[in-house]
Amino acid sequence: MKSTALSIALLWTITFLGVLPQIAPAQEQPYFVSHPTLSRDAQTIVFSFEGDLWKTGIEGGIASRVTALPGDEINPKISPDGQWLAFSSNQFGNYDVFVMPLAGGDIRQLTHHDANDEVESWGWDSETIYFTSGRYNRFTSYHVSRKGGTAKRVFPHYFNTTQGD
Repeated sequence: MKSTALSIALLWTITFLGVLPQIAPAQEQPYFVSHPTLSRDAQTIVFSFEGDLWKTGIEGGIASRVTALPGDEINPKISPDGQWLAFSSNQFGNYDVFVMPLAGGDIRQLTHHDANDEVESWGWDSETIYFTSGRYNRFTSYHVSRKGGTAKRVFPHYFNTTQGD
């Protein structure tokens, strides 16, 4: 609920107050941005636009492209320590979880499953990424280490599942 309220507030701020920067100086202000996320220090916004992730300061200015993968990138989430960016990308057909340094660098794929894995949040230690997935015909929550490894269900009991849309 908090993340939904934050997303609505960020989209309102971006749309009505015009803090979203131009993507390039010669272009008009972009519309239809989605999945905004705010850094913990409230200085950086990362959002999805035209299938890629972009980053800008809260004061506006020109946004810089963070990703340029073949598929679409959605659900960016900045780690609590402000060092990492987790997101979902469908570059291989379905959404999987990816991570990269927020400052830029190598992008690593953390999940490899045929169900959609969509990033939801970070653990407070900045080492764990939480995501939802429809694995095994059950829509539920999972977590995976920022360094990779096997994803594990958050709720071990079979009936503790979340409702999908």
